[in-house]
Amino acid sequence: MFLASRPGPDAHVLDAARRAGVEHVVLVSSITVQTRPHLGPAGENLVVERLLKESGTAWTILRPTQFASNARMP
Repeated sequence: MFLASRPGPDAHVLDAARRAGVEHVVLVSSITVQTRPHLGPAGENLVVERLLKESGTAWTILRPTQFASNARMP
């Protein structure tokens, strides 16, 4: 399962996925979990990462950097 999450029902989504037999979850997080953990969104991503790691399901966490940036938006 590919999970682009936001805080809130993520624990329920992960639980439902496990019960449905999902074998692997790929989570889109953010590099700020490591580089700027004091920022609000980084903390939110960290919570979801922890939920995934504790879910009992195989997981991969992607932490995109510049390709996910909106720095060049007009």
